[in-house]
Formats: sequence, C-alpha cells, structure tokens
Amino acid sequence: MSTPGNAAIYYLSGEYSTQRKQLMGRHAANESFIHAWLKHAPFGDLSFYGRSNEQDALKSLLSEHKRSLKNYQLIPQGQENRLKDPGCLYIPDPNLAQHAWHRRTHGAHHYSLSGVTHTLSSKGAQDLIGALLTAPVYPWDALVCTSKAVKASVLTSIESYGEYLRERFTINHMPQLPQLPVIPLGIHSNQYHADEEKKTMLRNKWHERLQIDKDTTVFLFVGRLSFHAKANPIAMLKSLEQSSRASKKKVCLIQSGWFANEKVKEAYEKANHSIAPNVQCVYVDGRNAQIKEEIWHAADVFMSLSDNIQETFGLTPIEAMAASLPVIVSDWDGYKDTVRHGIDGLRIPTLTPPPGLNTYDAAYRFDRDIDNYDFYIGSVSLDTTVHIPSCTKACIQMINSPSLRKKMGQQGRERAVHNYDWQAVIPQYLKLWQNLAQIRQHHQDIFSHKKAAHPLRQDPALTFAAWPTRTLSLNDFFSLTLSNKHDTLKKFEELYEQPILNYAHDLPHKQLFHKVIDSFNEGSAIEFKALLGKHAKESHHMVIKGVSWLLKVGLIDMNEL
Repeated sequence: MSTPGNAAIYYLSGEYSTQRKQLMGRHAANESFIHAWLKHAPFGDLSFYGRSNEQDALKSLLSEHKRSLKNYQLIPQGQENRLKDPGCLYIPDPNLAQHAWHRRTHGAHHYSLSGVTHTLSSKGAQDLIGALLTAPVYPWDALVCTSKAVKASVLTSIESYGEYLRERFTINHMPQLPQLPVIPLGIHSNQYHADEEKKTMLRNKWHERLQIDKDTTVFLFVGRLSFHAKANPIAMLKSLEQSSRASKKKVCLIQSGWFANEKVKEAYEKANHSIAPNVQCVYVDGRNAQIKEEIWHAADVFMSLSDNIQETFGLTPIEAMAASLPVIVSDWDGYKDTVRHGIDGLRIPTLTPPPGLNTYDAAYRFDRDIDNYDFYIGSVSLDTTVHIPSCTKACIQMINSPSLRKKMGQQGRERAVHNYDWQAVIPQYLKLWQNLAQIRQHHQDIFSHKKAAHPLRQDPALTFAAWPTRTLSLNDFFSLTLSNKHDTLKKFEELYEQPILNYAHDLPHKQLFHKVIDSFNEGSAIEFKALLGKHAKESHHMVIKGVSWLLKVGLIDMNEL
C-alpha cells in the first residue's frame, strides 16, 4: 500500500551533480533537490528508480546523509509495476511523456508522474511540452512550473499545439492534461548565512585578495559568464559606470562564474575596459566550492540582469538574499516572483519587441537549423532591453545608502528562509503528491485497463509481421537435429559461448535451455503447445525465446515450414 505524499525519485547520478565540465542551472537545481529530499523527506523508507549500475553512487549519497542503507530500494528500469508503491515517480525534468508511455503497460492509474520545468527555449524542451497533448498523461500527473512566467509559457505552447491538433483531426476538445502547479526551486539557506564576525572576516579576506579599496561599493554577479546564453553584461556595465561617475564613488564588480572558452573571456574583458573603464572588474571561479561559499560576503549588492529566454527561474538572487544581500535584478521570468521591488531589492524594467516581428525570424531560422540553439537564444537576447537609466538610478541608490542596503538585505534574508528554503518547498511537493494520489484513486475504475506500451513501439513481431515467410504456431512440431540429447547439450554449450549468439541481455538462463532440450524424445517430434505445457511454471515468453534461439542455431528444426 502506497504512502500518501511519497514518491520514487528517478535517479540519474549525472543529473544530480554539479561536478561536471558542462555545468548548467538544472544540474545545480537537481543537486540541491536531491540533498533536500534526503534531508527533509518524512519517510523512513525511500524509493528510487533507475539503472542498476547507479547503485554505488546512490549508496554513497545515502551514506552522506546518514540514511539507512537498509531502508531504501532502487527499482530497476523496466520494473515500473513496482512503482505502485510508493505511488508516484518524480522526474527531474519535463519528460512526462516517455514515462507515461512506459506506465501504460501497467495501467494509467498505476502511479502518478511528477516532472519539473527547467529551460523552455530548446527544441527538446518545447517538444516535451507538446508531447503532453498526445502522451497518456492524466490529471493525476503534474508538471511543476517553477514560476508564474513559466506556467504562462507552458500554457501558451499547449494552446498553440492544441490548436494545430484540433485543425488536424477536426476535434473540438482538448485531451486531459497534467496539473501545472507553481512550486519554486529551493535552496539550503543556512549555506549562505554568516554572522557579523564571519562576514567581516570574509569581506576583509576577499577585498585584500582582489585588491579592493575599503571605500569601494562592491557589486556581485554569480553564474555562467555567457553574454549570449545567460545575461548580456551591457546594462550592468553601463549602469555601474554611469552610477560611479554620478556618485563620484569607487565601484567594483566581482563576476563569480566561468567562461565556456577563451574567446568568450576575451569578449568580456574587452567590454569591461571599453564600456566601464572606471569600474574595477574582477573575476573569480564560481565552480570552486570555497569561492561559492564565501564570495557573497565580499559584496555590498548582488546584481543579475538576465535578458535570456533560456532562463526560467534564477536561483542566484535567492542565494544572495539568503546571504543578506540586497539585489538588483531585471524584471524577467522567475525574478518577478522572487524579488519584491522596493523590499528585497530593485527590479529593472525589461522590453522586448511585440510578437510577429523580428523575433519570429529567429524562431524561423532556429526551426530550420539555419541557426543553432546558441545563435537563436543569443539573437533573442539582442532584441531584449534591460532599461539602463532605471538600472543606473538603482545602482546610485545602493551606492549612496548603506542603510537601504542593510534593510533590504535583512528583508531578503527573511524571505529566502521563509519562502525558498527547501524546508518550506519540500512540503509543497508532498502536498502535491498527496493530491495526485487522491485524484488517481477517484479515477481508478475508469482507467484501470492496461495497454501495450507506446503505439509506435509495438512488439516487433507485430510491427514487422510482413517481413518473414510466416510466424510460429502453437501447432508446429519440433525435433532435435542431432541424434541424441547428449550431443545436443554439448553443442549447445559451445554455441552459447559464441559472442555472435549470446550478446542479448534477455536471453533465457542456461538451465531453461537445458530443460527445453531435455523435453524432447530422441527421434520424435513434440508439438509447440505441448512443449509450453511441460514448462508451465516458467515464463512462456522465455520458453518461446529459447525455442526461437534453438531454431536459429540449428539445434532443433520444424517438421514443416
């Protein structure tokens, strides 16, 4: 019996780790989630679902959190029937469709599915949203949207694709869809907190290391340093340069992140020197664990002016708020939800062209592979404006008012802890999964039937039935091709060791082959139906597979073809 609110976590160790060369926001979000789940999940018995070779990585993770290795299970892929208990499968991405097809074999009511959005701008992500209209997903499933802007975007895509399907199939109604709740990403807020003594120590340490004067106002950006795929620095650099000149005060910009390559680094350095010559610009490696923990306390103000459609939520402003920093952010995507203008920081207006103009050309070129993904999102970014005069005004406010910075920093810290710590976010998932279980139970009688898996992934014997001369029949008779069972078994052992014959993972075990061979009477034939009857306790699927293999290698033959 499943526990309401519980879920098996679809575990792919690479998706839950930031220890990788190509680090993306989803990896940081997923890593944070898995640690939060192990810390806050109120269940003694935890379930995971994934490949068997993930066992060691999972055990290491559980040990790190002092979770008992006796009270967990890793359900192997392919055994979805075991997901009935705990009753829900959590997927760390929007790919509900694939898992819904897998579930269909066991019945749509068997368990719920719960996915989460990351970027929505890639073709892959867009196709996964569209697939919600054709895959066997239901109201007891959910795709968690991390912000209100994300939900609006998902609904726009669903409506657009739904309109096409209505025209294509001349239907007037939409299929059942999963729930689309808005639940934010979370953080471990204590990781960013430091008392006044520690803050002072870290501030002095980093100011000395980076050669920052005491009377300098320090702004901090954290994240990938990518002008085309994360945030173009033009608004940040111009605003800081203008505010430094207007206030006649020293300004430093620390950019804690990483570059994709040397060419990108050179572009940033060139922009720093030419656009903001009076701003001290320094870089630190944001992938370094110690820097990630300490650099927040070297700054007076956090700044992130995202202008890119690949961004959907944005964790770094919340992390900055947890470190008691006031924030200046663009009024963009998830930042609209997380940062309260005038309370935790200041949101800077953003502008884009109206639909149907030059941004459509970018989508057209991307769809036809004229431009790759990087050019696509970079092109849209160049059409997006972060209002520099408003940003300059905000920077001047922060530079001139330490008391404002302190007040906003304190209010931001309270908001981060209360609203975005995983201790507050995980219960929202538990409540969602409880609701999904109730909906599923209510509809159980209606959707209790089982189906074959994906209709385009049918049994190959069905899909390719026109390929062979004919198929096997239960009325076919088989006999050994060698004179006796002893020679047949000996030859079987030789053939079974051949790499060209034993590579399939789903071959029957040797003992079953031995039993099948032993079923034959030397010199006489046996009907297929009778052969299956002799091994009724065995899986018919495996017996048939064994007979097919013995036919293939020539150890048995049919009396008539």
